Amino acid sequence: MSAFIGKFKEISSSNLVALCKEQVQGHNVILNQFQVGKEFDSNHHDGTTTKALMVLDDNKLVMTMGDKKGTRIVFEIVGNELRTTLTAGPVVGVITYARQ
Repeated sequence: MSAFIGKFKEISSSNLVALCKEQVQGHNVILNQFQVGKEFDSNHHDGTTTKALMVLDDNKLVMTMGDKKGTRIVFEIVGNELRTTLTAGPVVGVITYARQ
């Protein structure tokens, strides 16, 4: 899990327009504190709060939101990059960050 600690800068993204149309809660998530395996309140820039759960699954952090879309965010370290895959309903978007 220490692989996730550090500073990352966005280097690419795909399908975010479609994802935003699907109204993904979580894409603009502000800093949240959580414990792996325990439900927490995920705070968003628009002032809303959603129940969420973060679990470790095969070296991936997986965040499942308690919203109507079944939003799921997977954080995965691939080499020197952090790949974030956001899923809301049938729509999937990816944001890739490089370790700084």
